[in-house]
Amino acid sequence: TILVLDEFGKFLEYAVKNNPDKEVYFIQRLAEFFNDSKKLALSILSLHQNFSSYGQTLSSEQFKEWEKVKGRLKEVPFNEPIDQLLFFASERNQFKGLDLKNKSLELFNLIRTHNVSDKKQTIDKVLAKKLLPLDYISAEIMAKSLQRYGQNERSLFTFLDIDESFSFKWFFNNNDSNNPKVYNLNLVFDYIVEHYYFIISSKSNSDLTNWNSIKSALDQVDTRVQQDYIVSGRQIIKTIGLLNIFTHLGAKIDRDFITNYAKLALQIDNASEIIEKLISQKIISYKEYKHRFVFVDWTDLDIDFELQKASQKIQEISNVAERVSELDEFHPILVKSAYFKTGTPRLFEYKFTDGIIFDVPKECDAIINYVFSEDKIKISKVDQPIIYGVFKNTEKIKSLFFEIDKAKKVKEENRDDLSAKKELDERIFYSTQELKDILIDDIFSSESVEWYYAGKNIHIENRRQFNRILNTILFENYSTSPIFKSEL
Repeated sequence: TILVLDEFGKFLEYAVKNNPDKEVYFIQRLAEFFNDSKKLALSILSLHQNFSSYGQTLSSEQFKEWEKVKGRLKEVPFNEPIDQLLFFASERNQFKGLDLKNKSLELFNLIRTHNVSDKKQTIDKVLAKKLLPLDYISAEIMAKSLQRYGQNERSLFTFLDIDESFSFKWFFNNNDSNNPKVYNLNLVFDYIVEHYYFIISSKSNSDLTNWNSIKSALDQVDTRVQQDYIVSGRQIIKTIGLLNIFTHLGAKIDRDFITNYAKLALQIDNASEIIEKLISQKIISYKEYKHRFVFVDWTDLDIDFELQKASQKIQEISNVAERVSELDEFHPILVKSAYFKTGTPRLFEYKFTDGIIFDVPKECDAIINYVFSEDKIKISKVDQPIIYGVFKNTEKIKSLFFEIDKAKKVKEENRDDLSAKKELDERIFYSTQELKDILIDDIFSSESVEWYYAGKNIHIENRRQFNRILNTILFENYSTSPIFKSEL
């Protein structure tokens, strides 16, 4: 027996609104029937959101039961790759023969040089041309929003082919096909709000806080900005809001980007002046540590001034190795290849020092020694299973720890100011993320880290190559150890 139910979310929505206790029990019985291994039965259900999202409006007790039922279902998430959605959009584009030149080329280069796209500086230029007059970041954010709030291809084709408010078809019918304006982030915003308002305003939307922040900022523009700046100010707010929701943390959404995007895509020539108005009215502010504009939460606390004061109250970072060792990010590495070949599990453990380690402690098999020294370190040959990572950018690491300590100090002194606490938490988060980039994610691509083994400088390009070297180190240092062969 095979039961296939499309649009199962409709059933769940009904269950939530109509006697949820009884309906949840029915879904539970249904799941138990198909989970019975004695029955040759299979059920396939399709949902647009995860199962938990449909139960957000239930009481806490009802939601607990809802989650229990979820445990009887196996979720298989499916998201169409963004690249594929963009390809579909480019092939379906009714605008033909547009060239990536002049302003459209400037806009493409602006998006690329500021790393705003998920593709960063490897954006497909041919694809960008075929998407015109939809600018690349607008296309990418539209695809992401339809993936998140809509139904992938179906929603995309509706956007492209149906003449409704702010759709691409509507845009096509209201533009000169040979010399169109840019379909930009302002229009993307209007389309999402017009056609997905129920979803973006629901409690189950993980982006609800961000959407509420945009709405609040738009309301403030309407009431606190001069009449001449309201229309353009709203467009800039919408642009900043979508970029903050849908772009990666490394995107550089600074004044240069917003000003030039407004000029090239929104046709706003005085964007810099409008940005100043929005800043002066405390509607937006630029966060250097985020490399982007954010919407201002009201607080009487001058956070930058308080951070400057805090720098006088806390100690400078003197021992980088000690601070790094306090991070809960470094776990022993089991070299699986060596384990499978020898039958003996051996672990590389992290050690953080300001000078090199010469001996492996008795309780360890092998060592990854992170060395943080402001002085030039000479790595001599050590006949031990030790690989050294020598960091040459200790000042940057010190600076980030110092920023974290300052933010924690100000947060401690202003516990009752929730808006200030929120921003300070964000500063701590971003500084911590940057530390993780330096110490973990970018450890092989950074020029400020040198690797040594057996007295020789070695070049490591990625995590896979690193694991191969760890495997080699174990075989060289434990070559005489017995090999255990297991039939299991």
